[in-house]
Amino acid sequence: MKLIDIQRHFFRIKGDENVYFCIEAETRTDLNVKAVNYIQANNDGTLPFGWETLQTRRITGEQLKNIIIDEGDLGMAYVLLVLD
Repeated sequence: MKLIDIQRHFFRIKGDENVYFCIEAETRTDLNVKAVNYIQANNDGTLPFGWETLQTRRITGEQLKNIIIDEGDLGMAYVLLVLD
């Protein structure tokens, strides 16, 4: 998985019905992800109040294969600009 695929995106973990949000991902020099720091999101795909201050959890190594990225959202890496 590449950084752009997970950074600031919602995702699930195989076998777990909760929704999570990637706060930060660490990469190797080839931009393949080696670790994901995340928080639990609301199950409706929104972030909880005060999410910026929540303690993060971490996924590394073989566990990264269990991540299922939500394809339907754009994550927070994208911003919609409305021009008049």
